Parts: sequence; structure tokens; C-alpha cells
Amino acid sequence: MENFKKPLIIILGVIFVWHLQVALFSKNKVSGFLMAKPGKPGFVWADAKNTDSRFFWQNNDIVWKEGAAHPDFKVMAGKLENLWNPAPGYVFVDETKGLETKWKPGIKHPHYMAFADDAEGKFIPATGYKFIYNADNETFADCIWEPNKRYDDKKLISGTEKDTFECFPGYSFIDPEKNLDVAWSPGMINSDNPKLIAGQKEGSWEVNVRPVVKYRNYRNNSDEAGREFARRVFWHVF
Repeated sequence: MENFKKPLIIILGVIFVWHLQVALFSKNKVSGFLMAKPGKPGFVWADAKNTDSRFFWQNNDIVWKEGAAHPDFKVMAGKLENLWNPAPGYVFVDETKGLETKWKPGIKHPHYMAFADDAEGKFIPATGYKFIYNADNETFADCIWEPNKRYDDKKLISGTEKDTFECFPGYSFIDPEKNLDVAWSPGMINSDNPKLIAGQKEGSWEVNVRPVVKYRNYRNNSDEAGREFARRVFWHVF
């Protein structure tokens, strides 16, 4: 029995010292008997790029992982070590005081053409776009352009070319450099029927007695945030 007592004491001593070293000095933390995991949010195992627990004799090198979610705050790991960015849809309450965030409706998603909805955690696609959902039908995997879609409330139709829009007949863009707002334009040629022109009352039409140039009113969204638009007008001689 004495032959096994000394080796056992040595083994237990090594285990104790390892646990103490990890607990006090390592970037990792003890996660179980003889096991550890990265000790700070944003760090992962260098070889596996995850935070799973592993035995102490395995490779314990850790690295910063951009995009890693913080376990306690709505923030994501930035490009630089220990730099955090608000998660999509969130903004810092006071970046100088900590990582607390709040949901901000209307803010653009950093990776997709979508904006934060009023309900926390929900997004709505930008005008002209639609979501491609994951198998759970709750989270989206992509946000793509949807051509030829009518937006009756906005009086717009998405163009065949990405980020272009056409007004409904009789309407024109109010400020093409800033937004997609439109207004009824009396006297405008009906783009679908040039024999008619827009009347004084919205939605009314009158017979066109003047030979004029026919055109379609298009807009191009040139701002990456999807809120500023550069004008594109295609003239067609009737």
C-alpha cells in the first residue's frame, strides 16, 4: 500500500496545483474536474473556435473571436480584442459606463437590408426586400431583393434591377435624394396609358389632349443603409 501512497499524493498534488493555477492565473476557468474553458467572453479555443470544456492536458491556447456573443449583454465581439459592438438592433446606453444596451426601432441591421421593428428582437425587411427564413421559420438567414412587388401603401413597385423603384402612375418622388416619399402629380402622363393624364384630385384621370414625352419615374437606392436614394429616370419617346 505504501508503494501506491506516494505516487497518489503526487498525482493529487499536481491536480490541485493545476486547478489552483487555472483559477488564479490562467485566462481559462475551471469548468469541472480536470476540465477548463475560456475564462473571458469573446475568447475561444484556438484550434476548435468554440468554448466547450476540455481536459487540462489538451491544447489550452485561446484566441479572440470576432462576432462572438457576450453571455450577459446584447453585444458582439469586435475586430480588436476586448472591443464590443452592440448586437443587431441595439445601441449602447452609455458606452463609457459599460456594456448595457437598449433596443432601438428603425436602426439598420449591420449585415442585411433590414431594420429593427418596434418589437424587441424583431426585424422588418427594407422596402423591396424579403427575408429568406431558416428551418424554424422564425429567424432569417438572408434578405434578398424582390423585383416587381407592389407596395400599395407607398405607391411603389420594386424594379427588376436591384434597388430601383417605380412610382405608381400619376405619382412622382418628392425628394429623390433623401427618401421614397411620393406625391400625386396633376398633369403627369399615365405611364401605362399615355392617353390619360393625372387629374387635380388624387386618383382621378383626364384625357390627354397634348402630345408629350412619356416617361417612367424610377429611383435607385444608392445608400448602403437603404435610406438615401439617387434618382434614375429612363426616358422613352412615345
